[in-house]
Amino acid sequence: MKLIYALLILLFSSHTATAFTYKSCDNYEGRKKVACHYLNSKTQPEYIPAQALLGLIELGEEHQYAGFTQYLDGLAQGIQIANVYLKEEKKQPIYCAPSNFKPSEQAFAIIEKQIMLDPDSRDDMAQSVLLIGLWEQHKCN
Repeated sequence: MKLIYALLILLFSSHTATAFTYKSCDNYEGRKKVACHYLNSKTQPEYIPAQALLGLIELGEEHQYAGFTQYLDGLAQGIQIANVYLKEEKKQPIYCAPSNFKPSEQAFAIIEKQIMLDPDSRDDMAQSVLLIGLWEQHKCN
């Protein structure tokens, strides 16, 4: 049941993030420009690429729009719930971190670091990059 709840959080949060658009991308650089092009693309993929999500969060902060931060929080919370479920079922968890670790507070930095470690991952699904980042950066012994 908990796993179903985690999946519902992921699904719900994935459909709330793209209500924010820009007319021109010329004023932006780096991942903000990637995010702007993602928002204005007529052929968006069915997921938000990791690099675009980081840029969307930065753009949102500039324009007092928290939707993309909430999207990332939802992804992190869903993974955290799945991890707790696995531990309760005595199965191998996705990641092992200190008890006071809060993935939603670290999610941006985890994705950012994972992209630095594997630049090709910048175009992968943000949730996949977060999941792999948690697994890589907080391995279980």
